[in-house]
Amino acid sequence: MKRILLTNSIGPYETGWGEDVNDLFSARLTRAQGPFTAKSIFPAFALHLLAENLNADTTIMEWPTEELFHKELEKDYDYLGIQVKSVHLSQIAKMVKIARAVAPDTEIILGGYGVMHIFHPYPNDPLNDAQYLKENADHFCFQEGVTFFRKIIGQNPDDPISQVRQPMFEVTVQGGDHLARFPLSSTLVSLGCPNACEFCNTSHFFKFKKINVCTPEEAFASLKAANQRMAGQPSLFNMIWDEDFLLDRDYVLRLGELLQKDGLIGKVNLFCFASIKSISQYTVEELVRCGVGVLWIGVESKFEADILADHNFQKRVGRDVREVFEELHNHGILIIGSNILGLDFHNHQNILEDIDYFVSLKPDLYQVSPLRPCPGTTLYDRLMEDGRIEEEFRHQDTMLWSDVGLKHPNFKRGEIRKYFHLEHKRLLETNGPTILSVMDVMFKGYKTMVHSPDPFLQARAERCYFFGKKLAAGFLPVIPEMIPTPAVRERASRIHEQYRRYVGDFGVKEKAAQRVIGRLMRKRAAMTPPESYTPDYLVTRVKGPGAEPRVVKRQRPVRHVLSQASIKGLRKVLGLREHNAFPIKLKDIDDFPVEFKTMEIEGNRMNYVDEGQGETLLMLHGNPTWSYLYRHFIKDLKKDYRCVALDHLGYGLSDKPHYEDYSMEAHIRRLGKFIESLGLKDITLICQDWGGIIGLSYAARNKDLFSRLIPMNTTGFLPGSPKEFIQCLGAWAFPYLWSYKVPIAGKKMAMDWNVFLKAGMHLGIVNSRRQLHKKAMDGYLYPFQMVRDRTAIMKSVRQVPMGPLDKTWRLLRDTGRRLEGWDVRTQVIWGMKDPVFVPWFMEKFEEMLPNHAPSVKIATAGHFLQDDEPEIIIQEIRRFLKEKQLKRKKGGGKKRAA
Repeated sequence: MKRILLTNSIGPYETGWGEDVNDLFSARLTRAQGPFTAKSIFPAFALHLLAENLNADTTIMEWPTEELFHKELEKDYDYLGIQVKSVHLSQIAKMVKIARAVAPDTEIILGGYGVMHIFHPYPNDPLNDAQYLKENADHFCFQEGVTFFRKIIGQNPDDPISQVRQPMFEVTVQGGDHLARFPLSSTLVSLGCPNACEFCNTSHFFKFKKINVCTPEEAFASLKAANQRMAGQPSLFNMIWDEDFLLDRDYVLRLGELLQKDGLIGKVNLFCFASIKSISQYTVEELVRCGVGVLWIGVESKFEADILADHNFQKRVGRDVREVFEELHNHGILIIGSNILGLDFHNHQNILEDIDYFVSLKPDLYQVSPLRPCPGTTLYDRLMEDGRIEEEFRHQDTMLWSDVGLKHPNFKRGEIRKYFHLEHKRLLETNGPTILSVMDVMFKGYKTMVHSPDPFLQARAERCYFFGKKLAAGFLPVIPEMIPTPAVRERASRIHEQYRRYVGDFGVKEKAAQRVIGRLMRKRAAMTPPESYTPDYLVTRVKGPGAEPRVVKRQRPVRHVLSQASIKGLRKVLGLREHNAFPIKLKDIDDFPVEFKTMEIEGNRMNYVDEGQGETLLMLHGNPTWSYLYRHFIKDLKKDYRCVALDHLGYGLSDKPHYEDYSMEAHIRRLGKFIESLGLKDITLICQDWGGIIGLSYAARNKDLFSRLIPMNTTGFLPGSPKEFIQCLGAWAFPYLWSYKVPIAGKKMAMDWNVFLKAGMHLGIVNSRRQLHKKAMDGYLYPFQMVRDRTAIMKSVRQVPMGPLDKTWRLLRDTGRRLEGWDVRTQVIWGMKDPVFVPWFMEKFEEMLPNHAPSVKIATAGHFLQDDEPEIIIQEIRRFLKEKQLKRKKGGGKKRAA
């Protein structure tokens, strides 16, 4: 078996305007965010990909010292493969000189995009590094590397390319390496790009062709393996290496289909390079369904006509950029925006316009860079012809943090750098750090998709909730403290409001974590950044295809062990492990086939159903149900009537903020605004339980809007004498209701253990074996799967009136007075086995509302009669609605048994 040594460059490593150029997150995506700048730990992915696919005994050296490299070469390798980055050409030349001296029989293979600049050198190459490499290396790779290397060692180049044993990338905050890291996986899909942007070295390297490395099935296998290796840890990203992944729509949809079938949507989070051109082929829902969670979008400039004319940026053709950003954000998709400074048409005025425009888009992560002309690109050739390439342009200036090399007609040397720092300053002071943007986008995505009937969108909502909750719980309070601009404070305040709405108040554990993180951030802010960055070396061995990679040497092994132990322990303490927040999905509630609609009332989203046409039937549920209670009614009655069913705040698919007013008066007020917004009139009110108290109280105060009442097992009044109290004692003396008023135990039962809902449905449905089957029970449980979503259930049951001092007592007295004698046509329908609303309430309705049809008594129904005997009730409602409006009759009608 051949022996191969693969390595990247030895040091020293230059900084890029003060940051580690080898760190994607600190140098680019979260640059200049102070203590909130992220740190990424990126393995040499390309080298690991080669090792996994070569029939050889392969050693991988990452960030070796010169001494370590020298010693390793003494082990008689057959081949030395070096990953070439243009900025490291001098170091690579030194490595080749060492290799020729230490291991003269070892064949040297150079690969990577930096090979371009061995054959297209920079003007300023005083040591002739490019020429030396050209003359002394044995092989240069200008194609896909695995196939190229296989040909050299005599392996079948057409063997499938495996990516199931790749190492994880990791991201953390600066200084938090030993506290918490989020893993990232990596999958190479293709090389090259047909967009042919004139500045792009990678596009030119492959002559504007897209070379697929793996099929959708192979990419899926890589993602599945990565998810299994994470073992429940939340993956920050699953990086898809493809210059414009979304260009191939069929490929993307096929990969999405595979992820869907395996239940990986919501678990994987695809980080993709894209363009406005390619994004415009999809709906945002399609992207979510395919697992897309992060998109790198080249904005480059607001002046679309100019960048098309001057720089041929065809990738910008398509939809409006701002519209795309907003739509993606509302569906929980993060955006990495890139912006170029020093384009041909830029001057001191319009460059500020471009900066302000880019900031206003609110990119969550960003790459801001001066225009860089790489030798071998169309841009470089054009500028060379125009005499705009400087003679001192070196390979070290290839990085995005140099303004050497390009002469601009409107800017002097150093001025672009000032705009570079200005843009980063404005991004931070206007939008806040990336971690704040991520919280914002996560809560937006959760709000949009939490009750989507599409299970894949709902799975994405769960992921959004997890990350929004965890990040806000730890970092939110310290951000406005350390970046105290009005814009950041306002955004942080709004996100805190979202946290309170969807999660609740910070608990003891969250406050403890905030104190630790706050100290860490303040300490980090006071530190002086190092002048240079040298990653720790790592040596890994892979003994042929199918072998597991094994680390054989690392620079600081003891520190690594302690770090991993602390990270593992902290993950457990902080609950950094995703779990299924919605085991019951909305798609599972398929016996309620309606279109859910929303309306904002008093700052909250209220869900409702509005099906059919004709006379309006307004259906109001009680506690602990939602509009699902009326599914049988709506399915039948919508054929001839307009069926409107509202989810009260805190119930069903409506918002469930902890801190909101859930008093009956507040529910009545919101009902009024709902009716007013829809312009409802000539209403037939169908109501039960608290829905009756809410609906009848509103109707009694707005009698002109209602033409009929159909109360069912509810009340709108209180007993008026001791004798009446004794007759309906069950409604107040029922111990089951009393127990929820006990401060701690009541909360535990109503919220933590969900007893009120589960026991209540079984107690309230007489025919539970027949009617309360698993599907029906899942329907009632669905909106209340998370403990914090049961606040309204607890607060409502605690409003059962026990005496004259209770607000609900006074409300019912007032509603009773208003109802008495009202000649509205009424049909009372009653479940006679209700242990709470006993027959006395039915009789009282007959007494108070004299223009009533004969009451319908259902002996086989209990409190939730809509589930007990839906067919009987629907028949009676239809009969009642077909009768002519009757005038008030003294004494009303007789009762009818059903």
